[in-house]
Order: sequence, then C-alpha cells, then structure tokens
Amino acid sequence: MGFIDIIKNVLGLGKINGNIAEHEIKSNTKWIEAMYYISKDPKKAERLLLESEKENSLKTNSRQIIDLHFTYNHLIELYYKQRDKREDALDKCIHYCKLSIELYPEFEKAQIEEDLQLIKNAYHFNPEEMDKCLKEYKYTKPRVPAFERLAIIYEKQGKYKEAIDICDKALEYGLHDKTKGGFEARKNRLLKKMEQKSN
Repeated sequence: MGFIDIIKNVLGLGKINGNIAEHEIKSNTKWIEAMYYISKDPKKAERLLLESEKENSLKTNSRQIIDLHFTYNHLIELYYKQRDKREDALDKCIHYCKLSIELYPEFEKAQIEEDLQLIKNAYHFNPEEMDKCLKEYKYTKPRVPAFERLAIIYEKQGKYKEAIDICDKALEYGLHDKTKGGFEARKNRLLKKMEQKSN
C-alpha cells in the first residue's frame, strides 16, 4: 500500500466496505504532497499549496473546505519557517493565519459532516450499529495552528491587544493550543504584558 493509499484510508476517501466513499482523493493530493517538500523544496511546496488553495477556494463541498483548512495550515508553516529568509514571508504567514481563523467555523461544520458520512459509509450494512455510532459521536476540537501562531507573532511585535483578540476568538470556539493553561493562560500573560507596557 502506497503513501497516498494510506492517506486515502485515513481520510476515508478510498473504498469502504466495498462502497466508494462520496469524495475523491484528487483534491487532497497537492497539500499532502506539499507536506513532504516544505523543508526539502520550499518553492515546490509553495507552488503545490497555492494550487491547492485555488482548487479548493470555491468551497463547494465539505471536502474542499477541509482541504482548504489543511492547505492554510501548511502555508502558515511554510512561510513561518522562511520568515528569516524571505522579506514577504511573515506577512504571508499572517495573511494565511487570518484566512484560516476566518474559515474555522466552516471547517468545523464540514468536519462534522465528513465524520458523520464516514460512519454512515462504514456501517451502511448494519443500520443498528450505524445509529449507535451516530448517537455516540462527539466532535473533538482540533488544534488549529493559526490561532497560536498569530498570537505569538503579534506578541513578538508588541501588538498585545491584537494577540488578546486572537486568544478571545480561540476561546469563543472552545479551542486549546495544547500548552499549559491553553489560550486562557496565554491571554492572562498578554494582559500583564500590556499593563506593564502602559505603565
């Protein structure tokens, strides 16, 4: 089984119990391939990610919204890693952080739709089990790098108010950055810094 086949299975895009899932792997391959090139060949990674962004920007279905989310994640990573090598990299990183944050509510809705569809596909032959799984399903909030990354950038730039606004938005969505205390602790630290700056 090749890398793309493994990803198909992970994303639920291949054959499931003999049925073809609703979505194709086609729209996913570019951002998946770009992951490999981010450190090895940043220019190729950027080209693939920008193509993926263009292909998924119409957001005509849940899969495109999810692909766009992951495309943004990798563009953020790519440009942040290049911030000391490219003059425009940090501005581009900030730009994609903002787009990713703006997309988040749509991404969450799309991810839930995808999860529920995967359950239906996997248990289509067993309605009782399918109903049980659908009732037990609980969406797990992901770590969305854009919130943490943009808060860090703003903090380093001394833009504490902007960084606090990002933390508030993350808290509003119920997100966690996997650090001790999460966005709440980050916000409190920023409030102290802002207070010290004004004194």
